[in-house]
Amino acid sequence: MPEEIGKHKKAGSGWNLDYTQKVKGGPTALGFNQSFFIAGSLDMAPYVYLRNDKAVTVPTHVKALNLAGAGASDFEASECLKDFARESVAYINE
Repeated sequence: MPEEIGKHKKAGSGWNLDYTQKVKGGPTALGFNQSFFIAGSLDMAPYVYLRNDKAVTVPTHVKALNLAGAGASDFEASECLKDFARESVAYINE
């Protein structure tokens, strides 16, 4: 039986990653000053934002569009365009 995470069971993929560590070979490792992105597409786990090659929030929930998996409590696929726009405007203003 899957291990319980809060009120959610560990279902799907993405639970075997250490989200407290930086992603190897991410944008900042390749010369970018800053980054804000998702590691794949919106239909596959993990459902988390990464800022400067590190997860913004450690996943504690199961999220799914097509494939269930690890997801951050503050990640909603329907909000991604708004979140990317907000981050872009903040970067430009900086």
